[in-house]
Amino acid sequence: GMLVLLDTGSPWFWVNDRVKCDTCDAFQFRIGYYCNESKTCLPSKRKNANLTYGIGVTEVRYQTDSVLIGSNLFAQNFTFGVAYRVEDSNDLASTNGIWGLSPSVSKEEATLIADLRAKGKIQEMVFSFYLSRQEGESKFIIGGIDPALIDSNQTFFSLNLVEQQNSWELFDSGISFDEFQSISFNTRVVLDSGSTHIVFPSLVFEIVKKHFEWRNEHCKFGDQIECEVEEFDSNEEEQIFEEYFPVIALNIEGQKFKIEPRYYIERCNVRLASGGFGCRLLIAQVSDLDVIILGGPIFYKYYIAFYEERRKIILFPKAKQEGPNPTSTSSKMLKWAVFGIFVVLVVACFIDRMVRRYLPSIGSRGYTAI
Repeated sequence: GMLVLLDTGSPWFWVNDRVKCDTCDAFQFRIGYYCNESKTCLPSKRKNANLTYGIGVTEVRYQTDSVLIGSNLFAQNFTFGVAYRVEDSNDLASTNGIWGLSPSVSKEEATLIADLRAKGKIQEMVFSFYLSRQEGESKFIIGGIDPALIDSNQTFFSLNLVEQQNSWELFDSGISFDEFQSISFNTRVVLDSGSTHIVFPSLVFEIVKKHFEWRNEHCKFGDQIECEVEEFDSNEEEQIFEEYFPVIALNIEGQKFKIEPRYYIERCNVRLASGGFGCRLLIAQVSDLDVIILGGPIFYKYYIAFYEERRKIILFPKAKQEGPNPTSTSSKMLKWAVFGIFVVLVVACFIDRMVRRYLPSIGSRGYTAI
């Protein structure tokens, strides 16, 4: 089987070429995909392409083959990329490729979700993430949502996508800290499961910086925020967080939802670049960015459903708010969430829970994983 990064920030599905990828040595898997070993591999008329990500460019050629997701969701004759060159492959060293989940660019470049819908495998183009830092509790649901994961006593947020955009992009927003008045800015927001951080453009980051400085004068602001805090025990977390870190609230379409420190802190009681001990935050800046990217922290707090045909994103309060333990837990679980993620298929309005790891397979050797 192959492990792929689930990425709502891109539309492309690709896996590495096991034989012909000359820049994949950093990948620990090396199992990959090889057309000659599949009886159902077909050539594709699509031209080779350069897929551009924040970490670099991936060069792919296209093949058509059968894709098996989990144990019983099967997409025949799906065209996907096979990477023969990957820039900065260290960032993908624990995976076999990327499953892009942003809306389809065109019918000719249909995403796997769109392909499953067109072939009647799912009734609606919707998928949802229930992401947990606790191993084995995360779920990726294709075709619907699981009501059991939702706290129905709490408010949910239904957000409309920007029209004519092939991304999970929301309208202009505002930001506030600790219930202070919201500051509006003409910056759109993108939900990106492929990012571990909340990433701000530099101008917005300056506002963020000031509020963290008011709380903790020992914060350092590079590409990522680090704040010096004396070492503390896990039973002191809430007190420390309340004293040193603000609650961030985003205002989108007049709806305000909060992100508390427990969700945006990567880890505490670690040695920082300054030499002292403290906390690393999942908050970063990119100078030439023109949108806000909501990555890991928003997925840790909410159970999130993406509706492509309805052009909506819905943030549901989780039925179980276990809350991460930043004194001992690394945030990189989001990036590599596929290791502990379960696939739950919603077909014909019923939920089939598959208690197994997410292992896509490509090829037709009796549907055996490569």
